[in-house]
Amino acid sequence: MEYLYTAVTVVTVATIYCVYAHYRRDQMGRMRKLRSRVAYMMWSAARRTKAG
Repeated sequence: MEYLYTAVTVVTVATIYCVYAHYRRDQMGRMRKLRSRVAYMMWSAARRTKAG
């Protein structure tokens, strides 16, 4: 019975970690996409100002 409690605890901790890692990876992807879009917007605005 003690092994069952240990196994359930390990599976619970592993599940929590996997969910957290997936959430963090998703957030980092969103931030990377946002930074890329902002950089493009700034580059586009600078180009327009230069050509202006």
